[in-house]
Amino acid sequence: MIDLKDRDKFNATLNTYLIPDHMHGALWNYLHYGIEPGGFLSAVLQNDLTGAYSCADQKNTYAMRDWVLLLYNEIPHGAWGSLGKFHNWMQAIRVREEAANG
Repeated sequence: MIDLKDRDKFNATLNTYLIPDHMHGALWNYLHYGIEPGGFLSAVLQNDLTGAYSCADQKNTYAMRDWVLLLYNEIPHGAWGSLGKFHNWMQAIRVREEAANG
């Protein structure tokens, strides 16, 4: 499972899977802060293959298999796989942050 507490370890894991560098921040922000990512990453996390390919830049098109392997092997299963899981993850993170900040 990917380290969600250490940004350097997180990025190193993404590099192991050949995830394009320009996507690291968006995935970190989604997983760590519940911030909704852009169209491509949202589609990937929602398990929307057609949407992901239609929004992908050249680097992400090339890395699509790597995205699948990363999700399956490293990303918490509650954070991806359907539209519902995608929205529930963001909501759960926001609730956690609100509770921690009072």
